[in-house]
Amino acid sequence: MYDVEVTKIFSNIYQIRKNLGKDIADDIIIKLFEKDVLNIKNAELSYEFAKNIAGADIKAHEKVVIDSKDPKFNYWFVAYIEGADIEAHEKVVIESKDPEWNYNFASNAKCTDIKAHEKVVIDSKDLLYNFCFARDVEGADVLAHGKVIVDSKNLEYNVAFMLKIKGADIEAHKKAIIDTIANIKKFNKGYKYNRNGNDTGTCLVKILSLLNP
Repeated sequence: MYDVEVTKIFSNIYQIRKNLGKDIADDIIIKLFEKDVLNIKNAELSYEFAKNIAGADIKAHEKVVIDSKDPKFNYWFVAYIEGADIEAHEKVVIESKDPEWNYNFASNAKCTDIKAHEKVVIDSKDLLYNFCFARDVEGADVLAHGKVIVDSKNLEYNVAFMLKIKGADIEAHKKAIIDTIANIKKFNKGYKYNRNGNDTGTCLVKILSLLNP
């Protein structure tokens, strides 16, 4: 019922806009739907309404989004809606402990507390967002993000971090790569060469060539 109600409102707004044009439609949409949209307390619907309907009650929709605790729509509200309460949305994102949206917030020029977002990402141990944070966020603690990658023993991310992140601890990543390769060899003594170059042995040779150019 909840999803059907949201979908119905989206559909009605689209039809009014299509038939009347944006300039005339927005005033009518506010009169017909804004109260219902706010009462539903759906973060996505309030975000879309605030973003797309001229004259919408931004602060009322913003409260819905903040109260929802949804990190994605709190980030989007700051990213795409002028006049958003940056600190309030940022607090929601930090408290969510979600590495994806903390990385996104930190990489946004409007971010006010990069270190708090960074701690969430580091503590999450998420390899992708630790790599991205070190790569994309100015002033990132590269060594701390690198340690997450090193400790993971993940071959792909250690190679990528070592080659692509300025300031990486090359020797630490090399050791992690070599140790991982040693374990792969230990448990794959019987691998055979493959013409397509996709077998374990060929991949290891390629990685070793990067370590010792």
